[in-house]
Amino acid sequence: MPENDSVRDKLDHLVSSASDLLSSPITKDITLPIDEYHLANPIRVAPSGSLTILGGTVIHRGLKSGIIAEGPIFIKGEEENEVLFPSKNNKTGAPGILISGEAAKSSELKHLIIGGGNDPILHRYRIKGLNGFIGDSAINVVDSKAKLEDVQIEDWRGVSSISFLRSKGEMTRVQVLRGGDISNAPKYNGAGISIHQSTVNIENGLIRLVEGQGLIAVESAVFIENIDVTECLGAGIVYSRSSGAILGGNSRQNGIGIFVYEGFDFNIKNFVIKRNKKSGVVLVCPQEVVLTECPIRSNGRAKYGGGVYLDLGKEGTSRAEILGCEIIGNSAKCGGGVVIKGIGNGTYSFEGTIIDRNTVTEKVGGVLFEASKIGNLEELFNGTMGEENIPTKFGVEVGITGGFDYGPYK
Repeated sequence: MPENDSVRDKLDHLVSSASDLLSSPITKDITLPIDEYHLANPIRVAPSGSLTILGGTVIHRGLKSGIIAEGPIFIKGEEENEVLFPSKNNKTGAPGILISGEAAKSSELKHLIIGGGNDPILHRYRIKGLNGFIGDSAINVVDSKAKLEDVQIEDWRGVSSISFLRSKGEMTRVQVLRGGDISNAPKYNGAGISIHQSTVNIENGLIRLVEGQGLIAVESAVFIENIDVTECLGAGIVYSRSSGAILGGNSRQNGIGIFVYEGFDFNIKNFVIKRNKKSGVVLVCPQEVVLTECPIRSNGRAKYGGGVYLDLGKEGTSRAEILGCEIIGNSAKCGGGVVIKGIGNGTYSFEGTIIDRNTVTEKVGGVLFEASKIGNLEELFNGTMGEENIPTKFGVEVGITGGFDYGPYK
């Protein structure tokens, strides 16, 4: 019995010491004893220190708590023995994790579940230039590097659940479920995953029920291998002035399937774009954007271009290829299958693509060209057309209209 008491005393001392330590900056390498903690103030990791948190640890966040890591943080949860990071009050929220600076670049977060809250404290912590876009996320990576594996964010009420700014990252089996608050977000902000001026690789991701975009990349290089983005109010995926690839997965039942603005060196392959509320694919001024073997089906209620809306812009440098895809069963006010705007200001190909059974409420179920005048249609359209639209020489309804704008995506 005395020996057991001695062990218990030592454990109590360790936990007490850890609690005392967490109230001041961590300046050396610390492993937090496995226990349940209730934070009143942020945990701060100095550039000279590191913090390791083991599986089975539970850290309850209050209104003034969270983790600010300027040195590396290692969360080492295990399958069925995760690290839990819940909020004490989901309605008012609590801060998340900020990884910032050169010294924190070896940070790794594995088997972590963050539940509830938003980030009123980290939002005010030293982050400039994006009007609060970064800083109110569950996980913020700024001017640093981080690896996330088997991380799940639930019911986060900040603008974004995971954010990268001027950083590098790897994410494997990361899930963002519910949440998002875009009421005060600047244009194009508000997303499950937000990536600005960063290079990020994503494998087997899941984003669902976000009140904003599913994933947004701005001035970044983002490479995705299999992602499922479903039931987001905004676009499932947005690439703005960004490059990369999406290989496999789907965008379903979102506002728009995928929206690409001035994307370059960007390849999308075997990606299912289905049952989105507006257009399946919107491409504005694309620079070397290629979609290959992508089913684009049953997207609807767009103004123009239920399946694909392609705006070649005015610079004459746009290039888009939609190769071997299926554009079937989409609907719009005009151009149920495809709308192509800016004829003569870029190049495009629909080689091997089937366009079939698309419908409209006003005109042109198949392909609608926006132009004041078009020469030889055979030179403008290269592809395999379905035969069930209004018959024409090309087996698909083709029309020409004057200028128009595509709502907010002008």
